[in-house]
Amino acid sequence: MISYDLHTHTKYSDGRATVLEMVFAAEALGLSHIAITDHYTDKNNTWVGKVSEEIEEIRGKFSVKILKGAEGAVLNEEGGISVDKKIRDKLDLLLVHMGGEAKGIAKETDKLSKEDIIENITTAYTKAAENPLVDIIAHPFNIGYYFDIVVEPREYPIGNLKRIAEVFVKNNTCFEIMNNIWWWFPGIHPREFTRQYIELVRVFAKVGVKFSLGSNAHSVGGVGNLIWSKYVIEKTKIENQLIEPDIFVK
Repeated sequence: MISYDLHTHTKYSDGRATVLEMVFAAEALGLSHIAITDHYTDKNNTWVGKVSEEIEEIRGKFSVKILKGAEGAVLNEEGGISVDKKIRDKLDLLLVHMGGEAKGIAKETDKLSKEDIIENITTAYTKAAENPLVDIIAHPFNIGYYFDIVVEPREYPIGNLKRIAEVFVKNNTCFEIMNNIWWWFPGIHPREFTRQYIELVRVFAKVGVKFSLGSNAHSVGGVGNLIWSKYVIEKTKIENQLIEPDIFVK
C-alpha cells in the first residue's frame, strides 16, 4: 500500500513540533511523502513564507519528499474558503476543512433544522470542490464535535452524497481518509462510527472519487499513523483509487 502522509501540523499553527521534527518522523518511518499543512485563517496567515523557506533548506537532505501545503477553512454554506490564489500559488497542495468558521453549518444555525444543515453541507462541499484552488477536502463529514447540530454519516441522503461525489470527480478533488475523524463523534461508539463511515466512503468510491491519506498529526508521534485509514481502505477496497502524491511535486 502507498505510504505517505498529506496532512500534518507544526508549531506554526496548533501543532507541537517543528517542521524539521515532523520531517524527521516521516523519514524514520520510511514514508514516501509528507505534507506540512498548517491552518491558514484570517488570524493565522503569516507563516507560509517561513515554512516555505524551512522546507527549501532541508529538501534533498532526506529520502522523504516534503510538500508545502496548508489547511484552509470552508467559511460558509456557499463553499467560500480562507485561502486566495496568491497564497495557493506558493503551495504544492491545499486542503480545506469544515470547521467552526462555517456560517450556516457551524454557526448562525439557530433557525435551521438538521435537514437545512445537511443541504448547506452539501452545497458547501460541492462549491468548495469546484474551486480550482482546492486539491483535497480534509476529513469530510466531520460534523460532530464543535458543531451545534451533529450529523452522523448515516444521516446523509444517498442522493446528496452522490451529488457531492460527482463534483469531486469532475474537478479532480480528493476525499481524504483521515485517520482520526472518529474524534469528532465522541457520542458514537468508535466501531459504529467506523461502520457508518465505511458505507459513506463506498458511495464516493462507486462514483469514482479519488482518495488521499492523512494523519492530521499535531506531533511527531502522530506522523504516519494511518492504521484506521488503512482499515477503511481495506474494507472498501479502494486502494486503486488512492492518489499518488507525486502529482503535487513541482
